[in-house]
Amino acid sequence: RTLKPAIVHSCVYQTHIVAPHLANVAGAALILSKEGTDDWMTQAQARREVSIANEATTVIAVSAAAARSLGRGGRVLAPLSIIPCGIPPGPPSWSALPEDEGAPTILYVGRLDPAKGLADLIEAIWRLIESGRDLRLQIQGDGPAEGPLRDACARKPLAGRARVITAAEMDRTPRVEPRGGGPVIFVLPSRHEGFGIVLLEAMRLGLPIIATDVG
Repeated sequence: RTLKPAIVHSCVYQTHIVAPHLANVAGAALILSKEGTDDWMTQAQARREVSIANEATTVIAVSAAAARSLGRGGRVLAPLSIIPCGIPPGPPSWSALPEDEGAPTILYVGRLDPAKGLADLIEAIWRLIESGRDLRLQIQGDGPAEGPLRDACARKPLAGRARVITAAEMDRTPRVEPRGGGPVIFVLPSRHEGFGIVLLEAMRLGLPIIATDVG
Protein backbone atom coordinates (compact mmCIF):
# COMPACT_ATOMS: atom_id res chain seq x y z
CA ARG A 1 0.00 0.00 0.00
CA THR A 2 1.06 3.58 -0.54
CA LEU A 3 2.29 5.43 2.52
CA LYS A 4 1.58 9.13 2.80
CA PRO A 5 4.25 11.00 4.75
CA ALA A 6 3.16 13.38 7.48
CA ILE A 7 6.51 15.18 7.58
CA VAL A 8 9.17 16.08 5.04
CA HIS A 9 12.43 16.76 6.87
CA SER A 10 15.31 18.43 5.03
CA CYS A 11 18.78 18.57 6.62
CA VAL A 12 21.12 20.15 4.03
CA TYR A 13 20.94 23.02 1.55
CA GLN A 14 20.88 20.72 -1.47
CA THR A 15 17.68 19.04 -0.29
CA HIS A 16 16.19 22.28 1.02
CA ILE A 17 15.78 23.31 -2.62
CA VAL A 18 13.31 20.54 -3.45
CA ALA A 19 11.80 19.99 0.02
CA PRO A 20 8.93 22.56 -0.25
CA HIS A 21 7.73 20.98 -3.49
CA LEU A 22 7.83 17.49 -1.97
CA ALA A 23 5.95 18.68 1.11
CA ASN A 24 3.29 20.37 -1.02
CA VAL A 25 2.80 17.29 -3.19
CA ALA A 26 2.49 15.06 -0.12
CA GLY A 27 0.38 17.51 1.84
CA ALA A 28 2.93 17.14 4.63
CA ALA A 29 4.49 19.45 7.16
CA LEU A 30 7.95 20.73 6.24
CA ILE A 31 10.69 20.71 8.85
CA LEU A 32 13.98 22.31 7.87
CA SER A 33 17.14 21.63 9.88
CA LYS A 34 20.22 23.86 9.93
CA GLU A 35 23.10 21.59 10.92
CA GLY A 36 26.15 23.64 9.97
CA THR A 37 27.36 27.19 9.62
CA ASP A 38 27.85 26.61 5.87
CA ASP A 39 30.47 29.29 5.36
CA TRP A 40 30.85 28.10 1.77
CA MET A 41 27.43 29.49 0.80
CA THR A 42 27.18 32.58 -1.39
CA GLN A 43 24.93 35.44 -0.34
CA ALA A 44 22.45 34.41 -3.04
CA GLN A 45 22.34 30.87 -1.64
CA ALA A 46 21.92 32.22 1.89
CA ARG A 47 18.95 34.33 0.79
CA ARG A 48 17.41 31.37 -1.01
CA GLU A 49 17.83 29.21 2.09
CA VAL A 50 15.99 31.76 4.23
CA SER A 51 13.24 32.02 1.63
CA ILE A 52 12.82 28.25 1.79
CA ALA A 53 12.97 28.28 5.59
CA ASN A 54 10.10 30.74 5.67
CA GLU A 55 7.94 28.16 3.86
CA ALA A 56 8.62 25.58 6.57
CA THR A 57 6.29 24.58 9.37
CA THR A 58 9.24 24.89 11.72
CA VAL A 59 13.01 25.33 11.55
CA ILE A 60 15.49 23.56 13.81
CA ALA A 61 19.09 24.66 14.34
CA VAL A 62 21.58 22.41 16.11
CA SER A 63 23.34 25.35 17.78
CA ALA A 64 23.14 29.11 18.23
CA ALA A 65 25.94 29.43 15.68
CA ALA A 66 23.93 27.48 13.12
CA ALA A 67 20.90 29.69 13.81
CA ARG A 68 22.98 32.85 13.38
CA SER A 69 24.38 31.58 10.09
CA LEU A 70 20.86 31.05 8.79
CA GLY A 71 20.17 34.70 9.52
CA ARG A 72 22.87 35.78 7.07
CA GLY A 73 20.31 35.44 4.32
CA GLY A 74 17.65 37.58 5.94
CA ARG A 75 14.99 37.39 8.62
CA VAL A 76 13.66 33.95 9.50
CA LEU A 77 9.89 34.26 9.97
CA ALA A 78 9.11 30.58 10.55
CA PRO A 79 9.22 29.25 14.14
CA LEU A 80 12.86 28.55 14.98
CA SER A 81 14.08 26.22 17.75
CA ILE A 82 17.64 25.40 18.81
CA ILE A 83 17.89 21.69 19.60
CA PRO A 84 21.46 20.49 20.23
CA CYS A 85 22.57 17.16 18.82
CA GLY A 86 22.81 14.09 21.01
CA ILE A 87 24.72 10.84 20.81
CA PRO A 88 23.53 7.26 21.33
CA PRO A 89 24.43 5.37 24.50
CA GLY A 90 27.65 3.41 24.62
CA PRO A 91 31.17 4.19 23.43
CA PRO A 92 31.76 5.86 20.05
CA SER A 93 32.96 3.93 17.01
CA TRP A 94 36.47 5.38 17.30
CA SER A 95 39.31 5.22 19.78
CA ALA A 96 42.94 6.23 19.95
CA LEU A 97 45.39 3.55 18.85
CA PRO A 98 48.20 2.73 21.26
CA GLU A 99 51.59 4.20 20.49
CA ASP A 100 54.93 2.43 20.99
CA GLU A 101 55.99 4.76 23.76
CA GLY A 102 54.23 6.51 26.63
CA ALA A 103 54.32 9.99 25.06
CA PRO A 104 51.05 11.98 25.03
CA THR A 105 48.90 11.37 21.94
CA ILE A 106 47.12 14.27 20.27
CA LEU A 107 44.01 12.80 18.61
CA TYR A 108 41.78 14.25 15.90
CA VAL A 109 38.74 12.35 14.59
CA GLY A 110 36.61 13.68 11.74
CA ARG A 111 36.50 14.58 8.09
CA LEU A 112 39.85 15.33 6.48
CA ASP A 113 38.92 18.70 5.04
CA PRO A 114 40.61 22.13 5.02
CA ALA A 115 37.64 23.56 6.95
CA LYS A 116 38.62 21.37 9.91
CA GLY A 117 41.80 23.38 10.49
CA LEU A 118 44.11 20.39 10.17
CA ALA A 119 46.87 22.47 8.60
CA ASP A 120 46.86 24.56 11.78
CA LEU A 121 47.04 21.38 13.87
CA ILE A 122 49.99 20.06 11.85
CA GLU A 123 51.83 23.36 12.29
CA ALA A 124 51.12 23.45 16.04
CA ILE A 125 52.41 19.89 16.58
CA TRP A 126 55.44 20.63 14.38
CA ARG A 127 56.29 23.64 16.56
CA LEU A 128 55.81 21.69 19.79
CA ILE A 129 58.06 18.84 18.65
CA GLU A 130 60.67 21.32 17.42
CA SER A 131 60.64 22.93 20.86
CA GLY A 132 61.49 19.60 22.45
CA ARG A 133 58.06 18.20 23.38
CA ASP A 134 57.69 14.44 22.97
CA LEU A 135 54.27 14.01 21.32
CA ARG A 136 52.40 11.66 19.00
CA LEU A 137 49.70 12.79 16.57
CA GLN A 138 46.87 10.64 15.26
CA ILE A 139 44.53 12.01 12.59
CA GLN A 140 41.60 9.64 12.04
CA GLY A 141 39.13 10.08 9.19
CA ASP A 142 38.57 10.31 5.45
CA GLY A 143 38.37 13.20 3.04
CA PRO A 144 40.04 15.23 0.30
CA ALA A 145 42.95 16.38 2.49
CA GLU A 146 44.20 12.84 3.16
CA GLY A 147 47.07 13.04 0.65
CA PRO A 148 48.54 16.37 1.82
CA LEU A 149 48.18 15.30 5.45
CA ARG A 150 50.03 12.04 4.82
CA ASP A 151 52.79 13.98 3.07
CA ALA A 152 53.09 16.37 6.02
CA CYS A 153 53.20 13.49 8.52
CA ALA A 154 55.99 11.82 6.54
CA ARG A 155 58.31 14.83 6.83
CA LYS A 156 60.58 15.68 9.73
CA PRO A 157 60.02 16.38 12.58
CA LEU A 158 56.63 14.61 12.29
CA ALA A 159 57.95 11.45 10.62
CA GLY A 160 57.54 8.54 12.99
CA ARG A 161 55.49 10.67 15.37
CA ALA A 162 52.37 11.45 13.33
CA ARG A 163 50.06 9.32 11.22
CA VAL A 164 46.81 9.49 9.27
CA ILE A 165 44.41 6.59 9.84
CA THR A 166 41.42 6.15 7.52
CA ALA A 167 38.16 4.46 8.48
CA ALA A 168 39.13 1.39 6.44
CA GLU A 169 42.43 1.16 8.32
CA MET A 170 40.62 1.51 11.65
CA ASP A 171 38.27 -1.34 10.67
CA ARG A 172 41.30 -3.58 10.24
CA THR A 173 42.74 -2.61 13.63
CA PRO A 174 41.64 -4.25 16.92
CA ARG A 175 39.79 -1.84 19.20
CA VAL A 176 41.55 -0.73 22.36
CA GLU A 177 40.62 1.58 25.19
CA PRO A 178 41.72 5.17 24.41
CA ARG A 179 43.81 5.28 27.58
CA GLY A 180 46.15 2.55 26.22
CA GLY A 181 49.72 3.85 26.04
CA GLY A 182 50.35 7.46 27.02
CA PRO A 183 47.69 10.05 27.84
CA VAL A 184 45.31 11.07 25.04
CA ILE A 185 44.26 14.67 24.34
CA PHE A 186 41.42 15.20 21.88
CA VAL A 187 41.72 18.19 19.51
CA LEU A 188 39.12 19.72 17.19
CA PRO A 189 40.76 22.68 15.39
CA SER A 190 37.82 23.49 13.07
CA ARG A 191 37.68 26.88 11.39
CA HIS A 192 33.87 26.66 11.39
CA GLU A 193 31.55 24.04 12.85
CA GLY A 194 27.79 23.64 13.19
CA PHE A 195 27.92 21.58 16.36
CA GLY A 196 30.75 19.06 16.62
CA ILE A 197 29.18 15.78 17.76
CA VAL A 198 32.64 14.28 18.10
CA LEU A 199 33.22 16.55 21.10
CA LEU A 200 30.33 14.89 22.93
CA GLU A 201 31.86 11.51 22.16
CA ALA A 202 35.25 12.66 23.48
CA MET A 203 33.55 13.94 26.64
CA ARG A 204 31.87 10.58 27.13
CA LEU A 205 35.29 8.94 26.99
CA GLY A 206 36.56 11.40 29.60
CA LEU A 207 39.25 12.81 27.34
CA PRO A 208 40.70 16.29 27.86
CA ILE A 209 39.70 18.46 24.90
CA ILE A 210 41.23 21.38 23.04
CA ALA A 211 38.90 23.03 20.52
CA THR A 212 38.61 26.26 18.59
CA ASP A 213 35.93 28.72 19.70
CA VAL A 214 33.61 28.23 16.72
CA GLY A 215 30.12 26.74 16.36
